[in-house]
Amino acid sequence: MHSKLSLTLYHVNIFVFQVFSNVGFYLIPWGLFGELYPTNVAGLAGSISASLANLMGFAAIKLYPGFQDLVRGDNPTTGGGFFFFGTVSCVAVVFVYLFLPETFNKSLEQVSEEFRQPCKRNVFCR
Repeated sequence: MHSKLSLTLYHVNIFVFQVFSNVGFYLIPWGLFGELYPTNVAGLAGSISASLANLMGFAAIKLYPGFQDLVRGDNPTTGGGFFFFGTVSCVAVVFVYLFLPETFNKSLEQVSEEFRQPCKRNVFCR
């Protein structure tokens, strides 16, 4: 049987996921198409990126029930699938911070120049 605290925690986690996803990660690809891709390929690259994002979202939704059963095993009180996706989201935040350039108040030429130069903020730079 689920305790009241664990059910509340599940609902809070789902709510927080929806808020942060819809305000953050779900908007990043749409907002950055014009800033990260060169103008000569922006249309095609943006279309491919949007298609892949939607395809991966569809796959995550369709595969989730089986994945949840696989992760939790015989214990129905564990939220293994939610914790997995939460962990992936936390890793994604770190990835975006380390590898995505800041584009605020920069022209397309300035952003393109950042991609041509060696990285400054990346911890994996040599």
